[in-house]
Amino acid sequence: MVLGLIAVCLLAVGGLIRSVSFMIAPEKKPFRSVWDKRGFYIAISGATLMLVTVLASDLFIHKKV
Repeated sequence: MVLGLIAVCLLAVGGLIRSVSFMIAPEKKPFRSVWDKRGFYIAISGATLMLVTVLASDLFIHKKV
């Protein structure tokens, strides 16, 4: 549960960082600014953590006896 919330927060923060970096420097192409890269990697880490928590909950919580 807590890891899922952390994953959602990472995904949201990464998306906000990318959006703000585009608003600050719209002349730069995507993935050229440092903050855009950081936001992308934060969002990807959140999505990966979300996937891992979902898979782990399917494997360990819903285990049939």
